[in-house]
This record gives sequence, C-alpha cells and structure tokens, in this order.
Amino acid sequence: MKLTLAPLNDAEVPLLTQLMTAAFDADAPNDSTFDQQLLACYRNSDFFQRWPPGCIDTFVYTLWVEHAPVGAAVIWYYSPHEAVLGLFFIALPWQSKGLGLLCWQELERLHADVRHWTVAAPLWSPATRRFYERQCGFRRVGMSGRDYVCYAKNGLASNSSP
Repeated sequence: MKLTLAPLNDAEVPLLTQLMTAAFDADAPNDSTFDQQLLACYRNSDFFQRWPPGCIDTFVYTLWVEHAPVGAAVIWYYSPHEAVLGLFFIALPWQSKGLGLLCWQELERLHADVRHWTVAAPLWSPATRRFYERQCGFRRVGMSGRDYVCYAKNGLASNSSP
C-alpha cells in the first residue's frame, strides 16, 4: 500500500469535508452529556480554507492510497521553525492500517525545517491522544480550554544550529 501526500486541490474539498465529518463523528462519544457543538469545526470546510491569526504559511495535503483520497493534513507555520499540525485525519475505512504513522513520518520528512511541533487533540478522543503520544512521540504540555489537550515535540531540525 503506497501512501502519497499531495497539495490540496480545491475540487477535493467537498469530499474531504465529508470524510473528515464522518471520521470525527465516529470518534465522538455517543452519550447525552457530549456537547455536539465540539464537532462543528469538523463539519465544514474551514480547516481547508481559513488560516488562524498569526499564521505565516500553510500547507494543506490530501492523503492518497492508490487513486483514493484517504485523509488530509493541514500544517500552520507561526515562525520559520515552529509549526502546528492544525488538522490530521484518516478516513474511517482506512483507519487502524498504519497509515496515520506513515503519514506523520512523511510530514516530518517534508517539513524537516521544523524545530518545534504542536498539536491539540480532543479530550474526548482517547484514540487520537494515544496516537500522538505513543505513535508520533508528542508529549502532553497542557490544555486548550477544557476540551483539547495540547501536545508538543521537537522536530527533526531541533538538533540543528540556527
């Protein structure tokens, strides 16, 4: 199975939004106490088309296996060597096949200039938190509000001189 990361084509946004919505909906707790509003940001195309304040550069990728889009990744740079993994998902039929780790390793290779990575994972998603901690090597550094766990890790360039 060959994984390819390609720059996002705008024509892919509707399908990727559907895949993202399904992936995050399936990951959400299925109980009456869960605030469904937490899923609102995963049910529209904003991640693919809007960038947060202070972001100086953005890379948006479609993840492909063969000829099928299987997920997406969005990276926001806040300085030349600091990046945020703003969005990362694998579509439901492709989860638990090792693609997440392969994709993360390729993202690190493509962005070898990054010295410091951060990502926020939903508190309500133990599987996502385990993936970032155990597979990708992120460490927990705090909370963003009460609903997201913040993680950080050194990038491949962290041992390089400035």
